Amino acid sequence: MTVPVPHRLKNAPCQLNHERDSLPERCLSDHERAVAQRDVECKKKVDLIRRWNTAESAIQQNLIKKHKAVLDRFLDLQDAKVAATRQLLRTND
Repeated sequence: MTVPVPHRLKNAPCQLNHERDSLPERCLSDHERAVAQRDVECKKKVDLIRRWNTAESAIQQNLIKKHKAVLDRFLDLQDAKVAATRQLLRTND
C-alpha cells in the first residue's frame, strides 16, 4: 500500500512495511524522527498510555451500564441472526 509522502520526499517511494506496519526509515526526516522520539519519551514519562486507557475504560463502562438494556437487546438480535444463519446452513447441506 502506498502512503502519501511530504513533497520533499516525493522521489522516495514509501511503501508500508506490512510486517511492522511502519514506514521505511528513508521516509522520515531527522526532524520528524526526533519529534517522534521526544513524543514517545514524554508519553512514557507521564504514563500517558495507562492513564488514557484507565480514563477511556471508565467512560466506556459507564456507557455500557447506562445503555445496558439496548446492548442486551442488540446481543439478543445478533444471537438470533447467528442461530438463523446456522439453521439455513444446516438445511442447505
